[in-house]
Formats: sequence, structure tokens, C-alpha cells
Amino acid sequence: MAIDASSLGEQCKTFDVSEDLSKIFSYILKAGTTAIITREDKYFGIIGEKLFRESNISNPKVKCQPYAVKAPKILISDDFSAMAKKFSTDGYNELALVDKRDKVVGCVSKEQLLALAVAHGLVAEVSVLSVSRRKLVTISSTSTVGALKGEMRRFGVRRVIVVDADGKLEGIISAYDIGSLLMLPKGRDSRSPSKESPNLETLKVREFMKPNVVSIIKDKSLREAAKKMVEHKVSSVIILDGQKPVGIVTVSDVMKLLVEGKSQQVTIIGLGDEEIVHYQVLEEFGSEISERVSRFAKVRGVELHVKKSGHNCTLHLHILTDPPMRFTAEGFKLPTVLSDLKREFKNWVSKMKK
Repeated sequence: MAIDASSLGEQCKTFDVSEDLSKIFSYILKAGTTAIITREDKYFGIIGEKLFRESNISNPKVKCQPYAVKAPKILISDDFSAMAKKFSTDGYNELALVDKRDKVVGCVSKEQLLALAVAHGLVAEVSVLSVSRRKLVTISSTSTVGALKGEMRRFGVRRVIVVDADGKLEGIISAYDIGSLLMLPKGRDSRSPSKESPNLETLKVREFMKPNVVSIIKDKSLREAAKKMVEHKVSSVIILDGQKPVGIVTVSDVMKLLVEGKSQQVTIIGLGDEEIVHYQVLEEFGSEISERVSRFAKVRGVELHVKKSGHNCTLHLHILTDPPMRFTAEGFKLPTVLSDLKREFKNWVSKMKK
């Protein structure tokens, strides 16, 4: 792709390694972005929101040098693929853009790359749900901030979806939001807990969540989700089944897919502990369906949804085309139901050939 880093790069503030960490934290809180650290006017590293929200440093007036992360840097000569690869992990939201002398000339964000990918049609037309591989963690809006922090630590996630008593989407809250609440700057050179929230951990999640969540229906494409991220300037989109969240897709997920150069088109939902042994067989069946149908229609993805009710097992096949195709089979055991569904699909293919 004929796009290199020289066409990107936004102006950014840099900090020398001799600066106090408190000044860096104040900048991150105010600007909501990564701090680029330099030494002798050359790139040294970055300090991002992860350190800000996880820090238990008792004296933030220490120098920032020991805390700067040696993150990858974007070279002026980097093409799109090289930049996407450096952003394909969750750790970095912005990276420094440097010239041949290693001098920082700006910064590049994941959101910029996503906008480029969308503008040039690089994002795959696959099911958005098929790309959602993250653990979806939800919490009640009536839960406390203390409980929320516990769930974040337990599942190792940065974002938690807030739901009401019926499991319907109410909002979202991130680790950065919590870090901002716990450590608000007081003056320029120190941090202190917010005076307005002395018992923060006992307060309700609904008081701090972001209620206006960007969402997308589960049968839409990843490309549509990426467009929403660009349009609304957000780093994630919640996937809904009706009004209930069933997944989440982030800018990092899109970057990983672009780097891998392949699409994960088969989504399998509803397998219990007893049926998990059939995952590979179902995945192979889904891949076969995608390959066959793509010969005469554009396939965005394939979903196989297992539902159990008592001793009865139902298998729903949803092929994401325009219009979508649906097949269903039911019985007592999944292998038998799968065989019936394969037979039904095979008969349908035979009719299409006539």
C-alpha cells in the first residue's frame, strides 16, 4: 500500500527524561494521550495511561526516566503494514514518529491508522462478531467502583460493560476512567485523591460510567464497526444482540487482523463443557460453508449457534450474505444434529447448481 509514515504524524508535546513524573501524569490526565519522552532531543520512550492508572508510586516528584517504556517507534520510512504491526498489541495507543536522526517529529495514533484503513477499503467485510475474541466482562450499574476494580483485576481487562438488571447495555467504563478518578492532580507537582470522592470505592458505577456507548448489531460487518469507530472517534464498539451486549471489538483487533492478513469468519456460540470437543468439527464445517457460498455470493462470515433446552439440541446456521441465509436442525445430540444440518445444506447447494 502506497502510504508511509511521512504522510501522517501529528504535533505532540515531548518531555525530557529529567522531568518530574507528576508533570507527566498531569499531562496524561489533561490531554488523555501518551507522553513522549526524549533524552538529548532524541527519542527515549513513552509513558502511557497504563502506568498512570496502575501506579502506586508514593512520590510522583521522582524523575520520569526510570518509568519510560521502550516502545516501538514509527520511522518516517515505515509503510502502512509496518506501522500496523507495531500497533497490533494492546499496549500502545500512540507511538512516536522519528526522523533518520531519531528526533521526534510527531506522533501517530492507532485511530489515524484505522481511519486510513477504512478510507482505503482495507478492513474486511467479515462478521464483526467473528473478530470479537476478547472476554466480555459486564457489571451492574448499581455495583460499587471497588467491585469494578476487582473485576478488572480478576479478568485482566481494561474495559467493563455496564448493564441494567435485565442485562441490557447501559454504559461502559475503562481502567483509564478509574485511574483518572483515583488520581486527580492537585496543583502542578503532586497527585492526591479527589476531594469530591473521599470514599470513591463505595460509590456506584453508574455515577462514573460513560452512558453514550457506540454499538453495532451482531450481524453487521467489521468494516461497518470500523467506520463507527472513526466517525465517533472511539477505540471500541460494543456488539449487541437486541439490547444485550454479546461482544466487543477494538481498534487493536482491527490492527491484528490487518497484520495477519486473514479473516476469522467462523463464529461458534453456545457450546457447553460437554460439546466443546466438537468445536473443531463445527469450525471446519463453517469454513467449508464460507468457501462454497463465496463462489456465488459475498460472505461476511458464518455463525453456528448451539442452543440446548432440556434434552433437546438445536443448531442454527447463519450465513452473513445479502440477504442473510439461515438453516436450522434439531435433535437430541449435537453430532446427529450437525449431520442433519450438513445434509440440509448439501441439498440446498445441489438445488443452487441446477
